[in-house]
Amino acid sequence: ESILACAKHFAGYGAPDGGRDYNTVDMSLQTLHDVYLPPFKAAAEAGVGTFMSAFNDLNGIPCTVNKYLLTDVLREKFGFNGFVVSDANPIPEVVVHGYAEDNKAASKKALNAGLDMDMSQGTYRNELPELVKEGDILEEVLDEAVRRVLRVKFLLGLFDNPYRTDAKKEEKTLLCKEHLEAARDISRRSIVLLKNENNALPLKKDLKKIAVVGPLAENAAEMLGTWSHTGNPSDVVTIISGIKAAVSTETEILYAEGCKITGEECIDFEGAVRVAKESDVIIAVVGENSDMSGEAASRIDINLPGKQEELLKELRKIGKPLIVVLINGRPLTIPWEAENVDALVEAWQLGTQSGNAIADVLFGDYNPSGK
Repeated sequence: ESILACAKHFAGYGAPDGGRDYNTVDMSLQTLHDVYLPPFKAAAEAGVGTFMSAFNDLNGIPCTVNKYLLTDVLREKFGFNGFVVSDANPIPEVVVHGYAEDNKAASKKALNAGLDMDMSQGTYRNELPELVKEGDILEEVLDEAVRRVLRVKFLLGLFDNPYRTDAKKEEKTLLCKEHLEAARDISRRSIVLLKNENNALPLKKDLKKIAVVGPLAENAAEMLGTWSHTGNPSDVVTIISGIKAAVSTETEILYAEGCKITGEECIDFEGAVRVAKESDVIIAVVGENSDMSGEAASRIDINLPGKQEELLKELRKIGKPLIVVLINGRPLTIPWEAENVDALVEAWQLGTQSGNAIADVLFGDYNPSGK
């Protein structure tokens, strides 16, 4: 009712040299057409409204100014009649690629290649008027790009109702019970049980005391993950809250942070060890900050950051069952954890229902797929 689907990033974005975002992509045309383009063709045939050009270059030509991709393949072969939008700031990055001498030259190449809309940087707005006046861009080329954008806006109804919002409907639907239940189900289906020795899981709900430790146990914001700009941490069920809601009213939950996700400060191994010794079982919640993964967020070292592994080693010495819950945006290298803890739960970053979904798995209300 108010959004368009966008197929992105067109194309080859997932195959950069060295796995580095925005880096060069070098592949044969056969691989491009056999592997990377079929999903985009399917999206076009399904009626997707927009395509987004990729940051990377493809065989030496930045996708932002790649006429073969944006016109020959997308328009002529796939029959796409929506509009193509850039990613953020890729037209000036054509200069960085060494494929244009300045933003003006990059804008000329982009529009002539079939890039209809400049997402956010104002490069088109600044450069196109002079390019048209000088005859470097034909008016009919500019008109066609504008026509594609206007056509889609008309189809979406933006000229009848430019804001397409319904406050009453939003009040009834945002975070409604049905949506929260769906989020909880999707979240627990995403969880992977990596290890479960000696029937450590599921836990009994009537244990006398449970120690919940680690920097992510009571952290709401990091559950939302990367690219969740409109997410509100106050809407998130933390892991410790989910555990408290799942267990018996007679069960006591003891909490200690132990350490931060990163850095050398605020280390309280003693506090974590103390609550662990008092408890029947230890649930340690460790992992990454959300901004450690996602777009252009690579790490050289993908072990547990900071002092978290040292915290786990101190907890292991106690001899109590040790359940480790991982909150992270990428697979981590965890050889010590894989060898030494009793159960290892890969929970990723599950959003608003993180705590409830993880508790469902820990206490046996849901059996994780292990995939």
